[in-house]
Amino acid sequence: MEKVETIIEPESTESNWKEIGNLAFQEKKYEEAVKAYTEGLKITPSDVSILSNRAITYLNLEFFSLALSDTETVLKIDPTHTKAMYRKVKALIGGKKYEPAIQFVLKNNHKDILNSYTPEKNLGEKLLAEATKLAEQSQFGNYNMAEIIKEQTFEHQVADFNIPLAAEVFKGYGRGLVVTEKIEGGELIIGSKAFAFIVERKHREMKPPPPEGTLPEIEDYSVDRTVAKKSLVEAIVEKVKKKKAPEETPVLYTLHAGVKLGNLSLDDSLNSADMERIIKIVDCNALCTNGRMTYGFKELMYGLWLFPSFINHSCYNGNCKWHMHGDFLVIRALRTIMPGEELRMSYISPGESLKTRQELLAPYEINCSCNLCQFQANESS
Repeated sequence: MEKVETIIEPESTESNWKEIGNLAFQEKKYEEAVKAYTEGLKITPSDVSILSNRAITYLNLEFFSLALSDTETVLKIDPTHTKAMYRKVKALIGGKKYEPAIQFVLKNNHKDILNSYTPEKNLGEKLLAEATKLAEQSQFGNYNMAEIIKEQTFEHQVADFNIPLAAEVFKGYGRGLVVTEKIEGGELIIGSKAFAFIVERKHREMKPPPPEGTLPEIEDYSVDRTVAKKSLVEAIVEKVKKKKAPEETPVLYTLHAGVKLGNLSLDDSLNSADMERIIKIVDCNALCTNGRMTYGFKELMYGLWLFPSFINHSCYNGNCKWHMHGDFLVIRALRTIMPGEELRMSYISPGESLKTRQELLAPYEINCSCNLCQFQANESS
């Protein structure tokens, strides 16, 4: 049977547009669904059913501000519209407005109305717990790391957190982050969800065992970073083009983009997809790690985190260390760090040879002169 494509054709009533939108939504053609719902609203702007449906479509597209706007319009017309209440909370959470989400659930009898929603029991309690958990993460860095690790997934619902830090410009190499309060060794400095994140896998070929008395061949299971980089760039371009992160995209373009392109400020940063700049931003800021060899394949995780990208590199003289849990990046202090001290971390493993480190740091346009690099360079010469 041939697949029937959704075709949007002009209709005269809002119910026809709603039906077309619902069909497109069921087929996960969210852009087409939005177009249909919007056409229906041109005929009847106050149709709460279409507004609510467009809101959930916006949520699926991660257009949280637009989803919030539609839900608020619905609730002005019908203050007890349960679906709109639920979708408003999800839009607030998606937009990282955790405290307003909490206050909305607790306002008047909203929690009771949500709890009475038939398809899902105690919905109000669940939404309140979700928003409270994220609010505590963003304010205090209260991450349940055991739970995050146990999830064994690459995508985590976490809020961003950082201790008080100041951005400064350093002569000779540009911007960096400076500590404003004393940090003890092991203390959490930053918890950050990736702006974009991908996983590349290389499967292990099953081969017969070697002849008795001989050693197996050494095989290369490493994943090509060039392929991973291409996938990450494509993910960022898609996110920027579809305007999924309107507040974060200007920050993206302030990241270092190499000597040739230089840096942009928030005032002159872009909102469109500048491919050349995005490629250099990935080169100079993305973090990459080869995961464990399990279940017959090796994973390479590659991501771009905005705020952590302002931390500069040092192979040996770093005072903090990053660890990747899927798209969630954790940065902790390696030792006591005093106020006024710049944060430094090694983008790559210091255990690699000098030659390998230099090759891996080349895309970052980094010529590291830390104590380890100087010592090994002098030793080899």
